[in-house]
Amino acid sequence: MQSELIDVVFRSQKRRDLLLLLGEEPRTMEDIKVLLDVSPTAILPQIKRLTDSNLVIQKNGSYELTDMGEQVFKKARALVDVLTLVEKDNYWIEHDLGGIPQYLLDKIGEIKDCNLVKADPSQIFEPNTELLEYFASSRYLMVFSSFYRPEFLPLYSKLGRLESEVSLIFTESVLEKFLYNYEKKIRRLATMDNTELCVCKDGVKIAELIVSDRGMMIS
Repeated sequence: MQSELIDVVFRSQKRRDLLLLLGEEPRTMEDIKVLLDVSPTAILPQIKRLTDSNLVIQKNGSYELTDMGEQVFKKARALVDVLTLVEKDNYWIEHDLGGIPQYLLDKIGEIKDCNLVKADPSQIFEPNTELLEYFASSRYLMVFSSFYRPEFLPLYSKLGRLESEVSLIFTESVLEKFLYNYEKKIRRLATMDNTELCVCKDGVKIAELIVSDRGMMIS
């Protein structure tokens, strides 16, 4: 029975797509045809297979998941999201993810729609204007950085002056370098009411993490 259900859910892309669609909310046949771009002839056998497996039922003119179908949907959704993320780019396979807490790693498929930002080799020592512009209108900005990024300092100062909430966490060596090169600016940031500056020990495996109301970035 177990191998049968695995085949039901994953052997057919139409069945898998239908299961994921019904996991969002009950759908009529018309909804299914439009959203999956299929004909009734093509999708009816897949509906019957899911119904015969007690994963889908028809109620009040719509198709919806059974209680067991809901549980299968949750697991299938998580697996499909992770596979989508990994297939999108090799970044997640080629890099050490050990610095990400396990409870977040368990949900990594939720960022399947993220975009990979790569620096042009000819501009690797220049500010990344795409990231700077993206976070420039943030109402709050939380930053962790374990490497020296002086090009982001004007962004922190600008948001601080605009009274956005800014939280900065640097490793000891990064903060030391900031203080050596930009002591006045760093100390001015630290005195703003809406800005906090923290330090942690070196050795963290994440290079950088930025979270704001605009989105997030991890490297």
